[in-house]
Amino acid sequence: GAPSDAWSDLWRHLPSSLLRLDVSWNELSDRAVGALCGSLRQMGRCCPSELNLAGNRYKDVDRLLPLIADGRLTSVDLSANQLNDKSVVQLQEALTSPACRLDRLLLSNNSRISSGGLIKVLNALAAVTSSNNSSSDSSNNKSSSSQASLHCLAIDGTSVCDSSLPALVVALSKTGFLQELWVHGTKLTSPAIRTLLAAVATPDSRCKRLLADEGGERVDWHRPRSLMQLFACCGAPSSNPLAASLSKGEEGYAPLDQEELCPSLSQQHACTAVPVI
Repeated sequence: GAPSDAWSDLWRHLPSSLLRLDVSWNELSDRAVGALCGSLRQMGRCCPSELNLAGNRYKDVDRLLPLIADGRLTSVDLSANQLNDKSVVQLQEALTSPACRLDRLLLSNNSRISSGGLIKVLNALAAVTSSNNSSSDSSNNKSSSSQASLHCLAIDGTSVCDSSLPALVVALSKTGFLQELWVHGTKLTSPAIRTLLAAVATPDSRCKRLLADEGGERVDWHRPRSLMQLFACCGAPSSNPLAASLSKGEEGYAPLDQEELCPSLSQQHACTAVPVI
């Protein structure tokens, strides 16, 4: 790749109108990314909210942390770098900052990330969410939506294993914070994946999508819209016994005989699976 000094000169001339900055697959070193982060901090409110650093040689995320902690970034892609557990733990303090607005964090294909670092971060984020909800309950006597800002986490292609399962289940629960999780290509076993699928399929789970490998297949689970809404869109008769039984609009897996009741529902699968090659 280009020398770090060459990149530094480019960073100093970034336009202030950027909303998204993509510098992926440039073999950027820690020094080059550090210089970029310094320039972005100097941009103040003009700092782009989305940053793609995938496919570089980045490991020491220290200079990235203030951008996350101060709420300047809403999406960061760190896929296919040289991150390890230390890198992930470094992110913990920034992710739990009250000003943090990071909604999407991609850590895919960093094989040196294991359950050890991930568990610490998930537990810290769960503690923040629990603390915020408890504070609201005591002051307003009702539950609160205040919680960690992180909603989408990609850890596919890492060395995460079954020891992270309890923390992942909590993060996907009713009181959790994750709405989308990618865990395919990890060391999670099929029983662990089935546990996650069962957890996200419950009506009170906040999760909207789970991407995983189970039984040799790539499973892409989506929480569908209310089945009552789907039947209404398809013009299903109100006398349909299944439609009548779903009057509360419960979410979850569609019934296996949905095509007999309404053929166009075949395009609204809650879960799809393809063989993993």
